[in-house]
Amino acid sequence: MQLNIRCNPSSGDLKLTMDQSKTVFCLRQALAKELKVPLDRFYLCYDQETLSDDNTLEDYGVQSGAVLFCVIRPPSDQVLSVRLDDGAILPVTYQITDTVQKIKRIIGEMAYGRRCPMLVFFKGVLMEDAKMLKDCGIVPKCELAAYRQVL
Repeated sequence: MQLNIRCNPSSGDLKLTMDQSKTVFCLRQALAKELKVPLDRFYLCYDQETLSDDNTLEDYGVQSGAVLFCVIRPPSDQVLSVRLDDGAILPVTYQITDTVQKIKRIIGEMAYGRRCPMLVFFKGVLMEDAKMLKDCGIVPKCELAAYRQVL
């Protein structure tokens, strides 16, 4: 059967042919070769459900012409660990050209569901909003500390 795979962040659908009795793992292996992305960096969704490698496409009711969504995770070296004031660790995807202000907004939305005033520190030094992460000495897999600012 013909499947349409819609990938993130790519545009357009990728077309693959796969037997309905094949496992999700078989489909992911074929997709990994096509996309040149390791298996551990993506997963598939269909009908608002994350597909498990052990199940068949038939188990999920996937029919020919169906659209499956491929969610590609960023490389682990593009993730910061942010320690919040309550001790929780929050993984934050970033680009080295992101500003501190953007990272603060992302942290607020992820941790508290909204934008909120934050103080962010790297190696004990308060980070300035306008600076890019690359100008603050941020390297892959480093840790930041973030505190909600009470006004």
